[in-house]
Amino acid sequence: MKKSIIILIIAFINISSGFAQDWQTDFSKAKELATKEKKPIILVFQGSDWCAPCIKLSREIWTTETFIAYAKDNYIMFQADFPRKRKMLCQKNRLQPTRNWRRNMIKKEYSHW
Repeated sequence: MKKSIIILIIAFINISSGFAQDWQTDFSKAKELATKEKKPIILVFQGSDWCAPCIKLSREIWTTETFIAYAKDNYIMFQADFPRKRKMLCQKNRLQPTRNWRRNMIKKEYSHW
């Protein structure tokens, strides 16, 4: 039990340190900041919940204090994340997955027999 708690605490610290970096998710805002601060944009495409190399890169590079300090002074960081867990993403954003929407539309259209 103690090991589980310690592992959860370490995981939480690693996750929260990743958010310490100012990642942009809106490209137009990233372009504005880059123009204003005269910094290049680093565009990171990733699958945060399924891509093993992306997860490793995030853990070993993006969340290190050295990289965060360097990137903050030299770059605008833009993250384009493509998670596979769309259902969770849709629930988070209070949207219905497209597949369910289409199925419901077909039901409405053809179930009046």
